[in-house]
Amino acid sequence: QCLNEIPREPAILWSRFFKVRTGFYDVGALVENINLRAGTKDAKYRFRIYDSAGVLLDTREGVTWLFPNQKTFVFESNLKSGLQKASRVDFDLGVGSWGVLAEDDSLKIEIVQKRFETNDSGAEVFVTLINKSVFEESALEVAVLLARSGENVYAASRTEVKNLAAQSRRDITFTWPSPALEKPETITLLYRRILK
Repeated sequence: QCLNEIPREPAILWSRFFKVRTGFYDVGALVENINLRAGTKDAKYRFRIYDSAGVLLDTREGVTWLFPNQKTFVFESNLKSGLQKASRVDFDLGVGSWGVLAEDDSLKIEIVQKRFETNDSGAEVFVTLINKSVFEESALEVAVLLARSGENVYAASRTEVKNLAAQSRRDITFTWPSPALEKPETITLLYRRILK
């Protein structure tokens, strides 16, 4: 299939690091593929976290996919900083090749619950999804973003949901080890099909 467009590079909307516990950080970046038809199965990325003196603490590389005209949350957990504190994160993204990456039909997921709670061992977000489609969703990637006012994201997590039957619901729980995690102003869910 012909693309009928010259693919434009994806836009990196933001990248952040999130302290999980002493010596460990999660990292995330929100990426937008602004192309209408062009997608990619081999977007290579790299996160690097640095301390305040500019010393590289840890790096993590991976490959993700980008559907056309969609935002994607790229996430990696438990980067190590040792005794140092992370001060900034660098995120690089490069697309190997573009092609037509069309989904057969759009996702029909309804979010019927988003609830934040803390307890002695940490913080949790409880989410309930319903697959409103007449087809099973074999594999979904679901990310949660916790934000203060003004879309200031301060914590994130990601999981996979397998075999979500048509017209069925699924409860999922995201957990963080810090009971002191603040209550979010907004809880945002981002979900997409996992490429086979």
